[in-house]
Amino acid sequence: MKKSVWLKVLLILVLAAIILALVIQNLAIAPFNFLFLSFSAPMIAVILIALFIGFSMGILTYTLIFNKEKKQTSSAQNSVNKAQK
Repeated sequence: MKKSVWLKVLLILVLAAIILALVIQNLAIAPFNFLFLSFSAPMIAVILIALFIGFSMGILTYTLIFNKEKKQTSSAQNSVNKAQK
């Protein structure tokens, strides 16, 4: 196989080992309080939920900023096109 394929396989194995270690070390039950809700869940579930929420907020923020810039660029382009006519 090519060197790049072996590098990708090695990277996947290293990431899988890190994820496995994270899961094994965070199986303990932890209390979780949010506003008036209170429940217990495995620590890994709380970590994954927090990561998902953070990732979703990042994507939403990026999308809102990108769309705003895209609209400004297109309106500026329309103004240039009207001025050229």
